[in-house]
Amino acid sequence: MKDRKRQELRHMTLRPRKTPSIATVQAILGCATVALLGGCQLVFGDFDVIDSSGSGGSAGTGGTGSGGGTATSCAPGITFTCKLNVLIECGTGKQTTCGNEFLCRPTEGRCRACSSGDTQCVGNVLALCNTDFSGFDLANGTNCAANNQVCDPALKKCTNCLSGQKTCKDTSLITCNDTGDTITTRDCSSDYNPPQCITDSVVLAHCYQCDVPFVAVCSNNTILKTCSPDHSIHTEACPTPTSCITPTDGTAAYCQ
Repeated sequence: MKDRKRQELRHMTLRPRKTPSIATVQAILGCATVALLGGCQLVFGDFDVIDSSGSGGSAGTGGTGSGGGTATSCAPGITFTCKLNVLIECGTGKQTTCGNEFLCRPTEGRCRACSSGDTQCVGNVLALCNTDFSGFDLANGTNCAANNQVCDPALKKCTNCLSGQKTCKDTSLITCNDTGDTITTRDCSSDYNPPQCITDSVVLAHCYQCDVPFVAVCSNNTILKTCSPDHSIHTEACPTPTSCITPTDGTAAYCQ
């Protein structure tokens, strides 16, 4: 009888649960952290870790898994973004360089050609940026010639003359100032006799001061004058204590 009771008591004794391993404890803590994200599921008694992660995010959020596109830094729901003056299409990563960062318009998904109020010379017409910012409108532009002016492409406005331009009129040098509103006339006879005005290019000219070859001469016994390749007089002060010497035989002057 005693042996039978011992066996019954032995069967009723509670066996201690197996102590969880370190890996299992780590899994529990990890699940507690990410439970709200559905990262794993706990089954009490034995601990089962179930991986319910997806196969990758979408292109808009930078996912590179299956179904995702090229990784970008765009936020969800954003189709285009700008990095300075570069327009980037989030889904494909396609890049377009705009004229400047202000013309890069991610909400419009394009580069604007111009901004409101921008002007540009088209011939002698000062054109305005059109209402959809896709280009310049001649119809609403200003014909500078109507006011006896010219359209200055550098200043992008109607001016009295092209800023910085130098031209010849007979033997006079005509110069336009940097703001395009003042014209000055210089008679080349003050530099060379007979007076000559030479046109270098469409916008540059100068008074013809000397011929090449040119015989160097002295001025005030201290200045040596020679002729530069552009037909302008080059002056050089003779270093002291030397002076400018003019030979009596008509040869070139020199410092001595």
